[in-house]
Amino acid sequence: MKISDFGTTVRRHGDSAVVVLRGELDSDTAQAVLDAGDRALATAPTTVCLDCAGLTFFGSAGIRTLLDLRDACHARNTEFRLVATPRRVLRPLEVTGVLGEFVIDRDVPAAC
Repeated sequence: MKISDFGTTVRRHGDSAVVVLRGELDSDTAQAVLDAGDRALATAPTTVCLDCAGLTFFGSAGIRTLLDLRDACHARNTEFRLVATPRRVLRPLEVTGVLGEFVIDRDVPAAC
C-alpha cells in the first residue's frame, strides 16, 4: 500500500471528535494520525474517538502512535477511546501488553 492510500478523516459526533483511519498505520503514516489527532483536539471535544476499523495494517509504529495520541488527549483533560474490533488491531495491543492502556469500544456511538 502506498502512503497515498492511507487516510484520516476528522468529524464531530456530539461533544466528541472522531478520527477515522483507513489503510496501513506504520512509520510512514504515523505523523498523519498525530496531525489528525491535533485537528480533533483543536475542536475542544470532551472525547477523542479513534476509529481503527478501517486499518489494514497495524504494527509497532501504530502502537506508539496510539500511546502518543492518548497522552496528548490526557494532557488536555480529554478522554481518549478506541473503536477497534478487528483482530489485526487488537492482537498487537494484546501481545505487547498495552491493551489495558486503552478504553476500547465496538463502534463510534458506544465510544462517544
